[in-house]
Amino acid sequence: MVYLTKCSNPTRSSLFYTALFAWAFSLGSSCSDTQKEEEPPGVDGGVQALARQAFLLSQVDNVFLPTYERLADATKSLQIAVEAYASASSSDNQTTSQKDAQDAFITASAAIQEAELLQLGPYGDNVTFFGGTDLRNRIYSWPVVNTCKVDEETVDAAYSETDFFTNSLVTAYGLDALERLLFSSDFSNTCPNQHSLNSQGRWDALGEAGIIKNRAEYAAVVAAKIAEDSETLLNEWKMGFGEQLRTAGTSSDVYSTSQDALDQIFASMFYFEISLKDSKLGEPLGITALCSQKVCPDALESQFAQQSLEWIQANLKSFERLLHGGEPDDEQAVGFLELLEEMNANELAEELAQLTSNAIQATAAVSSPLAENLERPETEELYQILRDIGTLLKTQLSSTLALDVPEAAAGDND
Repeated sequence: MVYLTKCSNPTRSSLFYTALFAWAFSLGSSCSDTQKEEEPPGVDGGVQALARQAFLLSQVDNVFLPTYERLADATKSLQIAVEAYASASSSDNQTTSQKDAQDAFITASAAIQEAELLQLGPYGDNVTFFGGTDLRNRIYSWPVVNTCKVDEETVDAAYSETDFFTNSLVTAYGLDALERLLFSSDFSNTCPNQHSLNSQGRWDALGEAGIIKNRAEYAAVVAAKIAEDSETLLNEWKMGFGEQLRTAGTSSDVYSTSQDALDQIFASMFYFEISLKDSKLGEPLGITALCSQKVCPDALESQFAQQSLEWIQANLKSFERLLHGGEPDDEQAVGFLELLEEMNANELAEELAQLTSNAIQATAAVSSPLAENLERPETEELYQILRDIGTLLKTQLSSTLALDVPEAAAGDND
């Protein structure tokens, strides 16, 4: 294999090399006889630095930023719709505005689910990811949820206090709380009988009208915070972090090598294995040890809006973009598949692309709501495809590109 420099001539005609040189010329660099060659595979992480830099540029501009832009736009629309619902005066207006708010929630939740595989930098936790600020958990904390806490806050109306978000755990707000507030179909609460909401009659004292009113007001506060945090995330990427990722290994203050950045994107991508495959589908199907019954519909992600299948579909679309470095039909994009091809692992690239396409098609064969279709063969087939993809991530993809498998997934041998 020929090791490319930023001024090399491509040894084969491919759109991947076109993308590489487009990146190189974007730097405004010039060729000279004395220019230093990039380090060969194995010296600095397994793929030439030029290829990694083209990959990072494509991921920032074609995957991360467009996803965060959709997230900011959708959550702003959600805020507007929920605030209209909270301010509706008559019961007729409330019914219509609640439906509008629910529709906006479904749209925004899909955008949030697309971002789930992009928990990098400010959107990631501060333990796993360089530059992490835990913004994701403020927007959506699943699988850490507490509907009883949401019901308690509905009665206490602490959401009206200016320090509510400062003094509250993430389970009291975010998309998971908002789903409870907008889609609860009855006037019961989810707290145990010994909880003061029930033992002291506090919930019943609020009454149905009070529950409707407080849920709507609470929802408006939560939706506004989701929109604010989504805008903060987008701005942080636009104003600095996107450039930190683009320049990994050169002028970045966050990533000392481009391989560090590649490993971090791979770690974020592993949401597929840990959360999507195991938690969202494996546990409800009774496959993981956390479910001791034949199936466990109570383990499904969306308990009130019944969007569990649609959220899996959104996750898979985001995973596909990571593989391709953008939309699948963007021939100039550089993703994991192009890096594999650069390492002469064309068969692996083709297999990953085909399996991902198969998984997306398999979700269309499963009927929604997922809770009513867990025991159907189509659902089991979907899981099997996800398992095959996960195996390739942990083995062939990681070894071919010299990627670090996250500790949380290293011991998962299914």
